[in-house]
Amino acid sequence: MKYRFLLLLSVFSLSLNAQDTIKIKPKVTQIITNHPAQYQYTRIASDYIEDIALGIDYQEESFAEAFDWDKSSLYKRNGGFNVYFITGNRIKTITQFGSGSWGGGFSMNFYGDSKYHNVAINTLNKDSARTRISLISPEFYVMGRYEYKIGNIYPFFGVRAGVKWFSTSQNTETLMPLKDYENSTSVNLTSSGSLYVATEIGLKIRLGKTVSFVTSYGIVRGTSVNLVDFDNTQFNSWQFELNKKSETMNINQLKFGFLFDLSQGHSTKKLIKEAYTDTTLYTENSNQPCPCCDKCKQSSDNYQNYPQYQRERYEPTPSYRNGSSTPIYNGSGNGSSTPSRKPMPSISPGPSIPAKPKS
Repeated sequence: MKYRFLLLLSVFSLSLNAQDTIKIKPKVTQIITNHPAQYQYTRIASDYIEDIALGIDYQEESFAEAFDWDKSSLYKRNGGFNVYFITGNRIKTITQFGSGSWGGGFSMNFYGDSKYHNVAINTLNKDSARTRISLISPEFYVMGRYEYKIGNIYPFFGVRAGVKWFSTSQNTETLMPLKDYENSTSVNLTSSGSLYVATEIGLKIRLGKTVSFVTSYGIVRGTSVNLVDFDNTQFNSWQFELNKKSETMNINQLKFGFLFDLSQGHSTKKLIKEAYTDTTLYTENSNQPCPCCDKCKQSSDNYQNYPQYQRERYEPTPSYRNGSSTPIYNGSGNGSSTPSRKPMPSISPGPSIPAKPKS
């Protein structure tokens, strides 16, 4: 009977010691990183445009027939620019017969200016300026083009249709800089538009994988427009009295510039490095005995869920600093980052009240 009692007492003591010692199980995290495959893309030149291309041209145009009243040859000498886009081949299934595509664009031609005339803009201050008229011709159009490849040379034939304006403006600029009003002004005097169709033939020469040199000659035929006779236009000391005549639009155009292939489809893909996966094991903490069993028991839930919280709050081993015989906990010793609380102000006692004599 005595030995049974001692055995039960030993088992009970071991169970208490087991409860007083809490071990932290390490938490292992597995991190998987996927690295995609790496490719090298090399652009190759296809026979024809696949997606879209952008063209920029220098453009000259002149009326095919000289007017009886046009002695200044203003309508024969001019220059401008032409910007257009063109789509990829629309007949990809029969590329052995060439390429057909469509597009659109905008152009602007500057026909020139008349001679200057002096003008007084302020007779009181005797401010003077000079003025003249100028002619510009913008146009918008849609186009279709057929081309055929012969080595690096592409002869082509195109058709265009659109609308073209002839706009005459009066430009005035002061001879000296002035502060009270603008130093230059521009006023539109007259505008006339014409619907037209045009045909063109040209040549494209490929210079590289994406750049080609393009030149073309076109004939534009349109409806009649009102044009200004610059030589017979009079100036009445302030503005021009325009002499306008109606003429059928019959224009020759010469263009040369560059075509940039902006397609993304024709390129080869070469595998440089295959895809692979990295696996990394990360251990957040290690097994250590708890130095504060009583407090850990009171906050067992926090300790089991957030073991790192208790490890940072209490040091694993006692620290004896400055000769102290008791362990110093984080946040309670010298050099702690936790701000110390100010003591409460002392309250002075009030006047004493004599006790009531006993009757």
